[in-house]
Amino acid sequence: MARPRGKGEDLVKPEVFVVGSVSRDVTVTVEKFPAPGETVVGHSVTYGLGGKGANQAVASALTGVPTSFLGCVGTDEVGKQLVSALRGRGVRTERVVEAPGDSGSAHITVDALGENMISIVPAANRSVSPELIQQGRECSFDDAAVVMAQGEIPIEALEELARAVAPLEARLVLNLAPAVKVSAECLAATDVLMVNESEAAAVLSESGSPTVESIAQRLTELAPNAVVTLGEQGSVVATREDPRPTRIQAFPTEDVVDTTGAGDAYAGVFAAALAHRVCSDASAGTLSLETLATCATIASREAAKVVEKAGASSSYSEFSLEEQ
Repeated sequence: MARPRGKGEDLVKPEVFVVGSVSRDVTVTVEKFPAPGETVVGHSVTYGLGGKGANQAVASALTGVPTSFLGCVGTDEVGKQLVSALRGRGVRTERVVEAPGDSGSAHITVDALGENMISIVPAANRSVSPELIQQGRECSFDDAAVVMAQGEIPIEALEELARAVAPLEARLVLNLAPAVKVSAECLAATDVLMVNESEAAAVLSESGSPTVESIAQRLTELAPNAVVTLGEQGSVVATREDPRPTRIQAFPTEDVVDTTGAGDAYAGVFAAALAHRVCSDASAGTLSLETLATCATIASREAAKVVEKAGASSSYSEFSLEEQ
């Protein structure tokens, strides 16, 4: 929901507050994906920091924008490793809490073409509760310019987050990945709804083959602004105030090694770029199509770099938004 910012001297510094999932990625590389009932031999196995929330927080932090993360890890040794990994990538972890039991995990298979298949076990991520969101509300989400969340945490937490952010000046970016069914009130309280094509179809509960531009504009009937990501075909941004959805072209890549985490890199960099631009602009309220397009262009460029390397957040690189 669009909210006016204060005057220049009262603007908060750019900051992103991510509410979401954090997991251990277990990645196996194979020549080809197994068919049902088939066993294939993997080339390698690696372990690393993952979860959409953690990935997006890392991508945001690497832009130089201060980034905090609120989520849950287990009481196992993996939980300690995940928190340490977040800190090592520049993410503030004071809001991370331990939940009894195991930490979340993602089991990723990557084929020779760089495509992936992923199964997640939420575990501790199921403990991201409305009560935990209330703790973020009590600290006003560290006065962040942008609060971001994804579909990998419980729906009731997303609903509470929308209510908690609504009275604040912060902009809420909701990446409905996966496309869980949230209420119309939750979507209406969202400043930017971000989905891929299949998630957009699920949110709109429709099939057929409309253009991506028309899909993006349809989404602005639910939330004021929308971003539809298209992988190697770029993305489309749309606003309720401007009936001209804009296509953002993808940046060329030399060689696709692994697409894991590219969408999260896009989302995290978009959030950071949005925080940076919002805090640099003392003008009131409504996000412009130009602002969204600029943020999407920066995000698209960084996502293109990610697919040329193996891994999720481990493939993200540092850069400064001050130079954009």
